[in-house]
Amino acid sequence: MGLALLGAHTFDAASARCEPARTDPVAATPPPATAPVAGAVSADDAKPSADDLPAHTLRTTATLGVMLGGFSAGYWLTRRTKVEGWDFFDFGARLDKNAWKFDNNSLVVNFLLHPLSGAATYAIARANHHGALVSAGFSMASSYLWESVFEYRSKVSLNDMIVTAPGGLALGEFLHQLGLYLDTAAEPGVGMGVLQWSVSPFVQFDRVLDGRDHAAAPERDALGLTRAIWHDFSFAGSVGASSEVGRLAAGDRPYTRVDGSIRARLATIPGYLRSGRFERWFYNFDVTAFDVGFEDSKHGVGLLAVSDGLLAGYHYQDIAGPSGARRGVAVTTGASLGFDYLDSRASSFREQLGVFHLPGPALDWHLQRGRFRGSLRARAHPDFGGVSGMTYDEWSLLHPKERGKYILRNMGYYYAWGGSGSLGLDVEAGPFRVQGDLYYGRYRSEEGLGRWQERVTLDAPAGTQAMLVRASLDVRPPGSPIAVGAQSSARYWESWVGEVFGRAQVVTHVLRLCATF
Repeated sequence: MGLALLGAHTFDAASARCEPARTDPVAATPPPATAPVAGAVSADDAKPSADDLPAHTLRTTATLGVMLGGFSAGYWLTRRTKVEGWDFFDFGARLDKNAWKFDNNSLVVNFLLHPLSGAATYAIARANHHGALVSAGFSMASSYLWESVFEYRSKVSLNDMIVTAPGGLALGEFLHQLGLYLDTAAEPGVGMGVLQWSVSPFVQFDRVLDGRDHAAAPERDALGLTRAIWHDFSFAGSVGASSEVGRLAAGDRPYTRVDGSIRARLATIPGYLRSGRFERWFYNFDVTAFDVGFEDSKHGVGLLAVSDGLLAGYHYQDIAGPSGARRGVAVTTGASLGFDYLDSRASSFREQLGVFHLPGPALDWHLQRGRFRGSLRARAHPDFGGVSGMTYDEWSLLHPKERGKYILRNMGYYYAWGGSGSLGLDVEAGPFRVQGDLYYGRYRSEEGLGRWQERVTLDAPAGTQAMLVRASLDVRPPGSPIAVGAQSSARYWESWVGEVFGRAQVVTHVLRLCATF
């Protein structure tokens, strides 16, 4: 239920971004136009106090132990479905390199559910007042114990060790910050209570066990919650037509596609994008985002999810003036990590891309000149992921006596290393808003590390290039949170397995409706 609150990213029509929410206090004295001391902010800008309480190390350890115990019980209760996967019984040889292999689970298990699991273990530690670094240690230790001890009847899944804890860090921090933000509701009703417990239950458990009241918020934003955590939430829905070209696509007539997305961004840098001049180093994932979207057509459905966080970096801003007439610039740089997930059957061919973005350089730049606003977002990452092998069936027809990569012939994707870069540009002038996004990734398969490598007779290499482009124009009536507009997007794929190469392209044009808060 909590995931349904969160928005979509740069991956296609479901990723449409809307007008950013206004997070200024509804009734507060405007802050001074400049802060002469670098980093100076008011006491009201501090993060909710729960983050500064003494850490509950024993509580964290016990909670994670109970979670691992529950997973272990389920592991044994469903053992009859895992007989084929129980291929390793020598517990004493866990440190041998032959005990570490890539498993053969589906893309949704390996590149969505595992990062969600890592996010949960991280968020448990953060809710118990540990910092980001210590919480990451708890999450990684939990993942290692599960793979090496509790799941000892199978070889260690190397991909799970890479993706589970590290891939869930940014998402775990986002959920923690969202939990702190929602916890500042002055008089939470039933709806807000459900939201608090479903989005970030660990923050609520910690508050109840500590016997604390909901966090106070000296100054509140337009949603009635603390202004100390900057937010940007949006919903978008669209309907339009898609068409396909390329040898791998069916190439039939244009067909209807329906998309929906929810997008959320949070920042805990005091004074972020409000009036003031300051500079500040940060190191606790102080800028995070999580987005989710879906798509549907006559071919099937698709799911998109994106997590991004700035682990550490530097923020500078020089902004002056009241809300609606601000002038200035803000720049945030740092190291970003997260994941992108796309698994869609909404086209005539299946698209699979689950990527863990290892730490890489990131830049966020914002410009304000009264009613003109512009922002630029740039990311670059080394990646590990699972990528569609779109030409495997053709390759297998050319090699009828050979058996290729086990996971490719059974799950439709392969493990790969590579890199990606993304750009996002937003320009707003009065009621008009122009947006554009570009994502490019290039990947090559990893050979020789499959769980059942002995069942492979020809481990043919594979590779993929993916490019995703989006451009939109929206119009928002003055004073309205609703925007209407048009959007065009395209997803380009180049895929090869062995000597078989193919291309596919999906182009979508939609009309869309957005709501922000």
